Amino acid sequence: MRRFRCRAVFILGLLLAVNTLADERLRIGVSPWTSGQLLKAWMDPVVNHIEHHGGARYHFASGNSLHEYLIRVAREELDLITIPMHMGLFLVEELGFIPLVFIRADVDVMLVTHSESPYKTLADLNGVQITVADPISITGLITETLLTDKGFEYSVNYLGHHWKLTDALIKRQIQVAPIVGNHVGVNSGKLSKKLRVLHRFPHRLDGLMMLNPKADAKTVKQLREILSSFSPASYSMIKKMDEVTKSELAQWQSWLAPFFPIMKQRMKALDADFAKEMGWE
Repeated sequence: MRRFRCRAVFILGLLLAVNTLADERLRIGVSPWTSGQLLKAWMDPVVNHIEHHGGARYHFASGNSLHEYLIRVAREELDLITIPMHMGLFLVEELGFIPLVFIRADVDVMLVTHSESPYKTLADLNGVQITVADPISITGLITETLLTDKGFEYSVNYLGHHWKLTDALIKRQIQVAPIVGNHVGVNSGKLSKKLRVLHRFPHRLDGLMMLNPKADAKTVKQLREILSSFSPASYSMIKKMDEVTKSELAQWQSWLAPFFPIMKQRMKALDADFAKEMGWE
């Protein structure tokens, strides 16, 4: 019995030590556009680079959905944040978050159906149900804008992160959805035979790396320098990171700012308590 107690005390002490070590790590947030395993694989080289050059240690954090992730970021639960451009600029405008670098992803957005669907062209989509990732996803917002501008009637439902859309399209569980270009090889390989592209949007979808408004100038400067020197592998979704400039930030703001009132209204409906915290009532 005494040996058992000693062993239990040792294990408890070990667990406490591990938890203490984890608590000392900073939190790097990654927006939930795919599975946790793929998110980690995507971000591991970035984290290794930051840890090597900056000395701090990080562990990953995300959310169950894009809007839940936005709430976590807004509440300053994360120390370093990767985020889609429209969500990042929304937080810059609303709460004063600090953009560090542009994350260049070089992806296309496509409105896609499965190859056996009755929809052959964009003109066939009047009256269709569109499935998008999240009420505040940019792919959904630009799809709704496109269909509204054409005077189409349509309905929208939500499935989760973007990779779920591709999988559901291939399995014919949904009819039409916007996906990003590097989620599936639409011009080659087996998957291209299962999908039909109805429309390609002209927009690229870069992202931002940001800090919360309380970050000090020294940390901002150090992380900008570290991130700007990151060299991704050829197969990475990240093509490079560029330091943020006011001129380019203004260009992004000009395109994306009209979506911010929609995002705010939808966040009110999704989480009334959060909206109250933000003073959006």
